[in-house]
Amino acid sequence: MKYIIITLISIGLLAGCSTSNETKNNDTAKQNEINKESNTVGLSIDDAGVTQEDESTDTARTEGNETVKEIAAQASYEELNVNDPPVDKVVKITGTVESVTDKDSFIISQEEDGEKCLYLVMNMSYLTLTKGDKVSAYGPVQEGEETPVITGVLVERE
Repeated sequence: MKYIIITLISIGLLAGCSTSNETKNNDTAKQNEINKESNTVGLSIDDAGVTQEDESTDTARTEGNETVKEIAAQASYEELNVNDPPVDKVVKITGTVESVTDKDSFIISQEEDGEKCLYLVMNMSYLTLTKGDKVSAYGPVQEGEETPVITGVLVERE
């Protein structure tokens, strides 16, 4: 009886070990196949330099930028520097960067009727700007406390 129990335990242990090795081998083989496929796809994408998603995103962004340019009205300081500005009205501001407040916003001055008018632009285009840059900013009006605030969905250096 003792030999039968030892034999059964030995068979169980050997069966467990061989299944574990087979599973590891199968997992390793599957992972190698996935890596080969990934590398092949990765090389073709890298070689092309652009993916289909990038192309469609760039096209959509370009079309969106053109639409913003078409519907933007020239900003008027008198219209925007009020207690209740026309929120979400799409405007265009062309002027000089007076200061960059942080990486996401800047102050632009626009000449109107011989006066320098200041606007705060939230830079959604993430174009890096410095003081003195001549730019055009397009985007919707937001509520501001001291100066009119524009969300610059499109900012272009002149």
